[in-house]
Amino acid sequence: MSIVVSRHPMDEFKDNYASHVIRDIVTDGIIDYRDADPYITVLRRDGFLAHIDKHRILSIDDREVDFPKPLPNVHIKVGGSGDNIYDVRRLNGIETCSCPGYQFRKDCKHLKELAA
Repeated sequence: MSIVVSRHPMDEFKDNYASHVIRDIVTDGIIDYRDADPYITVLRRDGFLAHIDKHRILSIDDREVDFPKPLPNVHIKVGGSGDNIYDVRRLNGIETCSCPGYQFRKDCKHLKELAA
């Protein structure tokens, strides 16, 4: 079992509330680490799953951690070969494209437009 301490999602607004209303969240359970996900999943003792955004985590088992904040969500349209126009998106750190190349290989040249 591990103990995960994370910032409350409303932490940036805590000055607007009484001090005991918004505080750090403590979750204990079994952690499922998946680096590809923008969150970790904790199977709590009561059987519920907790999905915690990695960038909100302060410590795991009393060890400080510093996950980077995800890049902002973006949706752009990119011209392809010919008259094709593709939707390129970054949503919660996951990048996708509507082109056939991405659908087949899960990678394409249009994703580079998000970095620009």
